[in-house]
Parts: sequence; structure tokens; C-alpha cells
Amino acid sequence: MLTPQPGPARSITEDALGKAVAAHVIFAEGLQATGRTIRARVPSIALGGTARKEWAYSVHVSGADWDRSFSVVDRVRGTRELNAFTMQVLPVPEAWAFGGAPEGNAHPRVVDVLLPPGADQKAVLGSFEAGQFARVPFISAQPIAAAAAAQKPAPAKPAGRVLSVEYIAGNMVSISGAVDGLKPMQFGQVLGADGAPVARVVIVQILETGIVASAVENRESIKAGARVRFEAP
Repeated sequence: MLTPQPGPARSITEDALGKAVAAHVIFAEGLQATGRTIRARVPSIALGGTARKEWAYSVHVSGADWDRSFSVVDRVRGTRELNAFTMQVLPVPEAWAFGGAPEGNAHPRVVDVLLPPGADQKAVLGSFEAGQFARVPFISAQPIAAAAAAQKPAPAKPAGRVLSVEYIAGNMVSISGAVDGLKPMQFGQVLGADGAPVARVVIVQILETGIVASAVENRESIKAGARVRFEAP
């Protein structure tokens, strides 16, 4: 997370998500801005090691609101909610908010996003529904679909921990199985009938008999009964 106020933004994130989950969000310190370029440095160990070709990325841009104000949300929702110094996006632009958003409060609070070639930004950011976030595809040097088509692995028992999808509700995925060793914010691969990866999820909450995850790529390919592989530590 790149923000002009990393310390206070970290505190708000801990209040909203809990310290266990917020610990996986990195708030870069000492940002360097030159013209339209912003540079941030974080230790590679914080990202799990040196970047690998199979990593995928999603970059979102929003505006910064220097004051933690409740007035914007109060006017839109009529409720009191923490604002992590992120500028609002409303239907009509104002001095303290971007314009161009649809009516309601379910739309993304971003004004630009990095997308794969051929993806339409308006369609992607407008893919939200009531109770479901917009579905934003990741960018990878080795896209899951392309890698699966090229490798065509033979059916085999995957390495690492394998769980099973119980049901899907919007963007949230309920997964059952042994949870020891799994951690919040850990990514998993959803496997197709041939054992090849078809989608990705990230762990949101760990329960006694399974996990609650959020789909981060190819949500439409996740089906009840599908296996989900989490790499062994």
C-alpha cells in the first residue's frame, strides 16, 4: 500500500480487518516521488522471497485524502465508517471526491487499474454487484490459462495441501478440509478436472473445519467440489 500517511493508514486497517490479517498488508515507508513516478522499496522477505515468473499482480490507483473524515461516507451511506485517507468516487465530482461513479456505494474506490491486454477498464470496474466486489484480473508473466494450455499436465495427486470447494456465494468461496499450517492471505490454486490450475483464491478467514476465501482470478471457473491446492510451506 502506497499512501502519504502509512502509519495512520496501518492503524485504520488493523481496526477494520484485525491485526492478524492487517499484518499481511505492507505500508511502504519513505516513498520517493519524481514527476509522475513513485518509487517504493520493501524487503523481498516481506513478499515471500525474490519475485518469480508465476507471480501475478494487480495495481489500483486512488486519490489521497489527507484528513480522516467521516463526512463523505455519512453523506453517501448515512453511516459512520473509517476512511483510510482514500478519496471517494461519487457520481458528481466535488472538491473532496472524484466523479463519474454509478449510484450506490458498491463500486470500487479507484480511478485507474493495471489490466491485461484486451481488458476493458470500464467493464472490469463495473463488474460489481450487490454484495459482490468487482472482479479484477491479475497480470502475470505466466498467465494461469496459458500455462495450463502449454503444459497440459497429466492427472496426478497435487503436491501440498489440497482442500475442496463446498459452495460459492458471490466472490466468497467456502472450502473444507484440514487447515493446520494454512494462514490468512495465503493464495491457493483451484484445479480443474484434469488437475490443471483454472483459478486462484486467497484465504480470508480460517475456521475449525475449513476456510473462507476470496476469488482473485477466474471466479467463473470455480465450481462446487473442485479441489484447491495450497503449496506446502
